[in-house]
Amino acid sequence: MTEQRVSGNPEHVLRVVTRVSTVLAPIVIVTAFVAGYPSIGIAAALGLALGAANMVFANRLVASGIPFLVTSGFRMLILTGAALLALIIFKSHVAIAFVVGVSIVQFALSAAAALETARS
Repeated sequence: MTEQRVSGNPEHVLRVVTRVSTVLAPIVIVTAFVAGYPSIGIAAALGLALGAANMVFANRLVASGIPFLVTSGFRMLILTGAALLALIIFKSHVAIAFVVGVSIVQFALSAAAALETARS
Protein backbone atom coordinates (compact mmCIF):
# COMPACT_ATOMS: atom_id res chain seq x y z
CA MET A 1 0.00 0.00 0.00
CA THR A 2 1.35 3.44 -0.84
CA GLU A 3 1.73 6.07 1.81
CA GLN A 4 -1.08 8.62 1.85
CA ARG A 5 -0.36 12.24 2.73
CA VAL A 6 -2.40 15.39 2.95
CA SER A 7 0.21 17.26 0.88
CA GLY A 8 3.69 16.77 -0.55
CA ASN A 9 5.30 17.93 2.72
CA PRO A 10 2.76 17.83 5.55
CA GLU A 11 5.32 18.89 8.14
CA HIS A 12 5.89 22.18 6.30
CA VAL A 13 2.16 22.74 5.92
CA LEU A 14 1.68 22.08 9.65
CA ARG A 15 4.40 24.63 10.49
CA VAL A 16 2.80 27.27 8.25
CA VAL A 17 -0.67 26.72 9.70
CA THR A 18 0.70 26.73 13.25
CA ARG A 19 2.50 30.02 12.59
CA VAL A 20 -0.63 31.61 11.16
CA SER A 21 -2.62 30.56 14.23
CA THR A 22 0.10 31.56 16.67
CA VAL A 23 0.47 35.01 15.13
CA LEU A 24 -3.23 35.71 14.65
CA ALA A 25 -4.58 34.47 18.00
CA PRO A 26 -2.99 37.12 20.25
CA ILE A 27 -3.66 39.86 17.68
CA VAL A 28 -7.33 38.90 17.58
CA ILE A 29 -7.60 38.71 21.38
CA VAL A 30 -5.92 42.08 21.98
CA THR A 31 -7.87 43.80 19.22
CA ALA A 32 -11.17 42.43 20.52
CA PHE A 33 -10.33 43.41 24.12
CA VAL A 34 -9.41 46.95 23.04
CA ALA A 35 -12.62 47.19 21.02
CA GLY A 36 -14.62 46.05 24.05
CA TYR A 37 -15.51 42.56 22.80
CA PRO A 38 -13.34 40.17 24.80
CA SER A 39 -15.63 37.15 24.34
CA ILE A 40 -15.44 37.52 20.56
CA GLY A 41 -11.63 37.63 20.68
CA ILE A 42 -11.41 34.57 22.89
CA ALA A 43 -13.90 32.66 20.71
CA ALA A 44 -12.00 33.52 17.54
CA ALA A 45 -8.71 32.47 19.15
CA LEU A 46 -10.25 29.16 20.21
CA GLY A 47 -11.44 28.69 16.63
CA LEU A 48 -7.90 29.34 15.40
CA ALA A 49 -6.57 26.72 17.82
CA LEU A 50 -9.14 24.12 16.78
CA GLY A 51 -8.48 24.84 13.13
CA ALA A 52 -4.75 24.26 13.65
CA ALA A 53 -5.43 21.03 15.51
CA ASN A 54 -7.38 19.83 12.48
CA MET A 55 -4.14 19.51 10.47
CA VAL A 56 -2.55 17.36 13.17
CA PHE A 57 -5.62 15.12 13.16
CA ALA A 58 -5.58 14.93 9.36
CA ASN A 59 -1.95 13.80 9.22
CA ARG A 60 -2.37 11.23 11.98
CA LEU A 61 -5.58 9.75 10.58
CA VAL A 62 -4.24 9.52 7.03
CA ALA A 63 -0.96 8.01 8.28
CA SER A 64 -3.00 5.31 10.05
CA GLY A 65 -4.16 4.06 6.65
CA ILE A 66 -7.73 5.32 6.82
CA PRO A 67 -8.77 6.77 3.44
CA PHE A 68 -8.57 10.57 3.27
CA LEU A 69 -12.23 10.87 2.26
CA VAL A 70 -13.30 9.08 5.44
CA THR A 71 -10.99 11.16 7.63
CA SER A 72 -12.24 14.36 6.01
CA GLY A 73 -15.83 13.46 6.78
CA PHE A 74 -14.95 12.58 10.37
CA ARG A 75 -13.01 15.82 10.90
CA MET A 76 -15.78 17.92 9.32
CA LEU A 77 -18.25 16.26 11.68
CA ILE A 78 -16.04 17.22 14.66
CA LEU A 79 -15.62 20.81 13.43
CA THR A 80 -19.34 21.17 12.75
CA GLY A 81 -20.13 19.75 16.18
CA ALA A 82 -17.74 22.23 17.79
CA ALA A 83 -19.39 25.10 15.91
CA LEU A 84 -22.86 23.97 16.99
CA LEU A 85 -21.67 23.59 20.58
CA ALA A 86 -20.26 27.12 20.46
CA LEU A 87 -23.63 28.33 19.17
CA ILE A 88 -25.43 26.61 22.04
CA ILE A 89 -23.01 27.86 24.73
CA PHE A 90 -22.41 31.39 23.46
CA LYS A 91 -24.48 34.08 21.81
CA SER A 92 -24.68 33.86 18.05
CA HIS A 93 -22.14 36.62 17.36
CA VAL A 94 -19.58 34.92 19.59
CA ALA A 95 -20.21 31.56 17.91
CA ILE A 96 -19.72 33.23 14.53
CA ALA A 97 -16.33 34.52 15.72
CA PHE A 98 -15.40 30.94 16.65
CA VAL A 99 -16.40 29.68 13.21
CA VAL A 100 -14.49 32.52 11.54
CA GLY A 101 -11.38 31.52 13.51
CA VAL A 102 -11.69 27.92 12.33
CA SER A 103 -12.36 29.10 8.78
CA ILE A 104 -9.28 31.32 8.65
CA VAL A 105 -7.05 28.41 9.58
CA GLN A 106 -8.80 26.09 7.15
CA PHE A 107 -8.19 28.59 4.38
CA ALA A 108 -4.51 28.83 5.38
CA LEU A 109 -4.36 25.03 5.53
CA SER A 110 -5.85 24.65 2.07
CA ALA A 111 -3.63 27.33 0.57
CA ALA A 112 -0.46 25.95 2.15
CA ALA A 113 -1.29 22.37 1.13
CA ALA A 114 -2.09 23.45 -2.43
CA LEU A 115 1.16 25.42 -2.71
CA GLU A 116 3.17 22.56 -1.23
CA THR A 117 1.55 20.03 -3.54
CA ALA A 118 2.20 22.27 -6.56
CA ARG A 119 5.88 22.46 -5.58
CA SER A 120 6.26 18.67 -5.39
